[in-house]
Amino acid sequence: FDISNGLFERYYHLPENPLSVANGSYTCISPDLDGNVLIGTLGGLSIYNTMENNFNNYAYDINSPYGINNDFINSILADEEGNIWIGTERGGVNRFNTFQNEFDYYVHIPGNHNSLSHNSVNSILEGSDMLWIGTAGGGLNKLNKKTGNYTHFRNNPGDINSLSSDFITSLLYDRNGNLWIGTWGSGVN
Repeated sequence: FDISNGLFERYYHLPENPLSVANGSYTCISPDLDGNVLIGTLGGLSIYNTMENNFNNYAYDINSPYGINNDFINSILADEEGNIWIGTERGGVNRFNTFQNEFDYYVHIPGNHNSLSHNSVNSILEGSDMLWIGTAGGGLNKLNKKTGNYTHFRNNPGDINSLSSDFITSLLYDRNGNLWIGTWGSGVN
């Protein structure tokens, strides 16, 4: 929407045009540090280049060891270092290094407590040298970006001071630095 003239410009997935948006179903939108628009879809990641007026698309390809590992994107965050963090439905968190044009992955590894608690990721929020990662079934994760260590926060039904649900939908810092955690059906923490 162009605020100056009050007009809407529409962008559609056009299968015959590889420079159109990746898919017709959009799940999230976020800016990156270069002024581009990051769009999560049900068919991968689209990055709208505002200077060239086109899309660069990244979809799952079984033959690409450094490509995105899941097309169903729930959340996107561009961090202060230029990385794009992508929360996926079953592929954990994908980090896109825009300088090397490669993805790497942060996933749940059964039996490894220093891994993501669940591979369905609904929300990602950047903190000081850390990421907060809200999952659908694994609670809240705090990832130290420098060390790679995780802290997990889970619901404990016997503890009223624990997280109210392991199904996290949204995350927000308020102006006082408090972390707000939205859950699926169990209120806000």
